[in-house]
Amino acid sequence: MSLSLLKSADRIPLAPVVALVGPESYIRRKLRRSLIDRALAGAIQDMNFSTYDASEGADKAVQACRDYPCFAARRVVLLREAGELKAKDAEALSTYLKDPQPTTLLLIDAEKLDGRLEWVKKLKKTSEYLEVEPVERAEALGWVREALREEGKRAEPEVIDTLVDWLGTSLEALKLAAAQCALYVGERPEVKLRDLESLLVKVTDENVFEVVDALFAKNEKALHRSLGALLDSGEEPLKILSLIHRHLSILLTLKFSGSRKAMGSFRMPPLVWRKYEQQAKAHARQLTPSLWAPVARADLRLKGSSLPRPLLLKRCVDEIIGLLA
Repeated sequence: MSLSLLKSADRIPLAPVVALVGPESYIRRKLRRSLIDRALAGAIQDMNFSTYDASEGADKAVQACRDYPCFAARRVVLLREAGELKAKDAEALSTYLKDPQPTTLLLIDAEKLDGRLEWVKKLKKTSEYLEVEPVERAEALGWVREALREEGKRAEPEVIDTLVDWLGTSLEALKLAAAQCALYVGERPEVKLRDLESLLVKVTDENVFEVVDALFAKNEKALHRSLGALLDSGEEPLKILSLIHRHLSILLTLKFSGSRKAMGSFRMPPLVWRKYEQQAKAHARQLTPSLWAPVARADLRLKGSSLPRPLLLKRCVDEIIGLLA
């Protein structure tokens, strides 16, 4: 189970090459942090850590791997979004995997890798290769309970089941939703089902489809028009953000886990499912878990900033547009 990886993170061998591959971005991020901290063991990070984006190729990352650590036992090189690495740009990496530098920890991070590529086949044979799969429903339910407890809240039993039904098993999405629920109920100690329905109920699904289509098309005019219509109708920015984050959860689950997994995680009529499937297929190339970052930032800003909430929401979608390829 994926959550068990977190509990045993300190037992993952510090091999010269460690690969973290899978759609559960929260666990990958936590494992990365644990491995980096262990490898550097108190050394000066600025002198011994570097990160590279695979969309720019792997040559610079490989060159950094061959450098010796500075006043440390190891240096760490992180190669992000390795699934974007083209075969022709992986030649240097493929050669490096045959004889990696023993004083370097090369972290290869990816949502998904193409197992047909030769460098990926070699990676699986030569690295500490960890598959970070989506969590099971039982794990997700426990995760929500703990996330609410951390927010100082409890919930009616059906709240947690409903939240997982609607948002799926993405730990990132569920943690964000728990924080939104806590903010929504204010000083009350318990989240009730009616609170969840008021916050996340699908009363504006059609509008959110329009918002997401405009996002992926990078059509800022249409996007802000759709958002403006929602805001003018009296919808709270926090609720709109929740609907967008739920929508992205469904699309990401469809892309990385397939229709069967998605239909088991979310419940809705077949006709609505077809719309999600069509949208996920149309925008597959642009769908990455990195889209969660601006949503999480917007959530924090809506909690603590004195700026107008509609403005913060519009900043969020502008940031998402900036991430899209």
